[in-house]
Amino acid sequence: MNRSKNASPNESGNYFGAMPKLMKLFWFCSTLLLLLGLFYLPVLRDLVYVWWSDPNYSHGFLVPFITGFLLWNRKTTLGTVTLKPSAWGSLVLALGLMLCFVGEAAAMAGGERASLFIKGLSLILVLAGLILLLLGPDFLKPSVFPLTYLVFMLPLPETLLTLVTMPLQDYTTRVTTSSLQLLSVPALREGNLIHLSSVTLGIVEACSGIRSLMTLLAGAIALSSLTLTKWWQRLILISSVVPRPIAWVSSLDAAGVPNLAPFSYFMAITDSPPTIAFSCSPRAGSKKDTLRNVEGAGEFVVNIVDDDRAEQMNLTSGDYTPEIDEFALTKLTAVPSVKVKPPRVAEAPINMECTLVRILPVGKANLVLGEVVQWHVRNDVYDPASGRFDMHKLKPVGRLTGNLYSHIHQIFEMKRPNPDYRG
Repeated sequence: MNRSKNASPNESGNYFGAMPKLMKLFWFCSTLLLLLGLFYLPVLRDLVYVWWSDPNYSHGFLVPFITGFLLWNRKTTLGTVTLKPSAWGSLVLALGLMLCFVGEAAAMAGGERASLFIKGLSLILVLAGLILLLLGPDFLKPSVFPLTYLVFMLPLPETLLTLVTMPLQDYTTRVTTSSLQLLSVPALREGNLIHLSSVTLGIVEACSGIRSLMTLLAGAIALSSLTLTKWWQRLILISSVVPRPIAWVSSLDAAGVPNLAPFSYFMAITDSPPTIAFSCSPRAGSKKDTLRNVEGAGEFVVNIVDDDRAEQMNLTSGDYTPEIDEFALTKLTAVPSVKVKPPRVAEAPINMECTLVRILPVGKANLVLGEVVQWHVRNDVYDPASGRFDMHKLKPVGRLTGNLYSHIHQIFEMKRPNPDYRG
């Protein structure tokens, strides 16, 4: 009788033997979450009431959804985390529950808003404790900012709110009084009161701008977390990988309009077959003209930038509409290629005609791989004696960071080490 290897009695027994443990863990987690949900239900009810009744905190309805989006935005990181439940989570959970009882004591002392604020902090701490207890520290780390963001849904204690609004009210009173006096309107400031000839104006809490300030602050922090992190990552990357060669790519759209644009994420891949690649990131959320043209035609030309063409190269980096011909814009000469349809830059020292190999999506960018099917090299750059290019005559331009570029003028030689040469 044939027996499947995967269905051996021992393995089968171990598997079904583990089932009760999994079920116990499932019911334990479900019961714990249910009890905590019932425990904090009054807190959630009071928060919703404050969001509905107090205009200062009406943005609170959005905060849980923004927190959910921040977590979803980290799905790639969270999906690769190894789950290692930690017993330290039970300590954080206990501290959170203790904080809730502190909030209850504050309510008995008459501080309703202070009580709700403390209980809200308790809820956030309990959520952090649950994640640490059930999923582990590696899962908690990327979740810290989204959980902390939940603080924006909590109403500030009255004492703290007064500390914030009083200076704002005073500033508003001063600015308003000065403005009226500049307009030749008799006005006298007394504390947060403005006395006019026939009426007295009071600058109350609503005039302090606290409503707009809190809403704008919550929105700004959420937006910065989604944009500035990536911006800093890009800044660090382009500042680290320097200098970068520049692929000055010429392409052709379906209507026959040529396009010319520089790309500094550019490299050689292999010499057999000769393959090069450049990375094309979206601009304003849409594909650049170069990528659309290469996708459609399957061909392009990479032109090398030298010192004499740096300014014209920079001019082609502008954000132009597809019908703009960068060759005409920069007064460069577009000459026909030999094996591909897109033209090449006659003034460039090197041109590489390429056919598309493939386009690989990498993050938000697309890596364009092309096989070089034809070279064009300016006569003075090529050294027939060595079969190499003369770098002193080529004078390539490199990209650094921001608006910085580099000239490649100081060139030195180092031979690879071998048994007879050690440097």
